[in-house]
Amino acid sequence: MTNQEYINNGGNKCPCCGSKNISTQDQIQVDSDNAWQEVYCNDCEAIWNDIWKLAGYEITRNRLK
Repeated sequence: MTNQEYINNGGNKCPCCGSKNISTQDQIQVDSDNAWQEVYCNDCEAIWNDIWKLAGYEITRNRLK
């Protein structure tokens, strides 16, 4: 599976065997504008990182002083 196919599937399938039987570690690692989380396949035992990039921001509350 290519990176684009993995993204198009929402990261819900193992990129090696296509299984949906995948699990993540609880901890998300963050460095500057990137974040990643280890994911593993319970069927073929492949391990990979899901990678996220900063896409913007959304103000949820604006406190004026």
